[in-house]
Amino acid sequence: GELEGADVADALIDVLNTEHAEARSEAGDQLQGLAFERFKEVALACERALERLDQDASPALLELPYLLVEVPEPGVVKLLGQFLESRDGDVVAAAIEV
Repeated sequence: GELEGADVADALIDVLNTEHAEARSEAGDQLQGLAFERFKEVALACERALERLDQDASPALLELPYLLVEVPEPGVVKLLGQFLESRDGDVVAAAIEV
C-alpha cells in the first residue's frame, strides 16, 4: 500500500480475489486505505477488475463494493453503478446493499 502506481491496486485486487481469508482481509484493508489516499488509482483498478475478472466466480467483485462505500469520494457512487451492471446477481446485490 505504500508503493504507487496502477500495479499496486491491481495486485491488491488480485489478492482479494483469492480464497485465502487472512490475505484477503489484509489486502482489503490496504486497498481501502489506498482508496482514501489515492482514490483515482483504486477506482481505475476497480474498473479494470470489472473487465478482466470472471464475473461469475470472483470473490473480489463481491467484496469491492463494501470497501468502496466507506471512502468519502463523490466518484464512489458512479463506480458502484458499474457493479450494478455485472451479470453476476451476487455482485449486483452487493452493490445494492451498500
